[in-house]
Amino acid sequence: MKTRLLPGPCDQLTEWSTQTGVRLEIWALPEADLPLSVGDALRELLSEILDRTARAAHVRTLSVAITASARSVRVTVSHDGSGVAPGREEASGPWGRMRSNTVVGAGTTYSAEITR
Repeated sequence: MKTRLLPGPCDQLTEWSTQTGVRLEIWALPEADLPLSVGDALRELLSEILDRTARAAHVRTLSVAITASARSVRVTVSHDGSGVAPGREEASGPWGRMRSNTVVGAGTTYSAEITR
C-alpha cells in the first residue's frame, strides 16, 4: 500500500506556518510515492519537530528539505529561532533517530532518516 507525500506533510507544514505566522521555505520534496508506513512516520517526525520549534523563541523562518532514495527518506528542518539550549541532542521515535544541533544566534537544525 502506497501514499503520496503530498498533500499530507505539505498540508501539515502549511497549516503550522499559517497558525504560527512563521515563514515556510520548502527546499525539496520527493515526487515519488512513499509506502504508507513511511508516510505515517514522516508525519509523526514532522509533528515532533514542529512541537519543538513552537517552543523556541523568535522563529521567523522554517526551512524544510525532504529527499527520498530507494532505501530511505531524509528529512532536514532548520529554524532561525532562539531560546533553545545550544548543543546537540538525539531523540528516537517511530521514525527512527532524529538529531538536532542548536547554535546560539543561528537557530536549530533537525535531521533524520526514515528507512523504507
